[in-house]
Amino acid sequence: MVFPSDFKGRAIIVSDMACGEPIEIIDGREQLIFPDNGILLYQGEIETEYVNHKYYFLDKNGVKTEIPKRDLYMYWDSEPKKPDSTITGVWLGGMGSKHINHPKPETEFSYMFLTVSSKKNRNEYFDFHYLKRFENETDSLVQNCNKEIIN
Repeated sequence: MVFPSDFKGRAIIVSDMACGEPIEIIDGREQLIFPDNGILLYQGEIETEYVNHKYYFLDKNGVKTEIPKRDLYMYWDSEPKKPDSTITGVWLGGMGSKHINHPKPETEFSYMFLTVSSKKNRNEYFDFHYLKRFENETDSLVQNCNKEIIN
């Protein structure tokens, strides 16, 4: 998964979108390239079993920098080597599905979401208003994509 070099925030992959980004495989790995808004409409499927995801920032010169994986257990008091809480990492959020019945056309989609942030700033991306704006933008893009297919 590849993010713009300055990306921070919630990111979502919406799968099985006919008008989404095509499946691209390089060196045997799917390349999921996120746009600046963090909302990737993707023609491929989201794997539900163990998947060895790798995360990168991509700068304007095409150079990739790996982003470390993060999880809350890494910061427990019992952990002998806690990561630096100011360094940006990728936090896997989960998977789900959603059904929108208004406005028409009815839309159903599956997704996986992540957060790209440091531990120190992570809570910014769980703010109710931030999440509502992100959800509304995602829903709008998905519905517009589906309208393109219908027309």
